[in-house]
Amino acid sequence: MKQCDNQLVQLRQDLETAREEYEKPWRFEEEYKAKLTRQAELNMELDINKQDEVLEL
Repeated sequence: MKQCDNQLVQLRQDLETAREEYEKPWRFEEEYKAKLTRQAELNMELDINKQDEVLEL
């Protein structure tokens, strides 16, 4: 029974730690957003090039 109580205490501490980590901002968020923007730009360029190729055929 004592082992179960200790395990429960540990699990509650782990849960609290996980909640605190979840609330922190992600350290790569700005870099991620910049790369998503660049990817969208490249995708648009590729789509334009595809359309040009189709029109030439």
